[in-house]
Amino acid sequence: MKRYLTGIDWFINALDYTLRKKTGIGNTSQVVLELGGYPDEELLNKRLEEASFEYPILFGHPARAFNLCPYWKKTLVREGSL
Repeated sequence: MKRYLTGIDWFINALDYTLRKKTGIGNTSQVVLELGGYPDEELLNKRLEEASFEYPILFGHPARAFNLCPYWKKTLVREGSL
């Protein structure tokens, strides 16, 4: 049940690798939400935990299988880790 990486995934990983070597940070993405006030931190953490189970691909990282093929390893957020 692994999601093996495709051609575009290889390109993105190569770009990330190159940027890590040059800048030390790599290729990153950011989502910005403009809020009208302060969010309830407890509720936000709870919703993010729920999202990690509903959309595990958002909380993953590249890994290699035993056959050395790269795939996306899903990482579930554990309760209290956010």
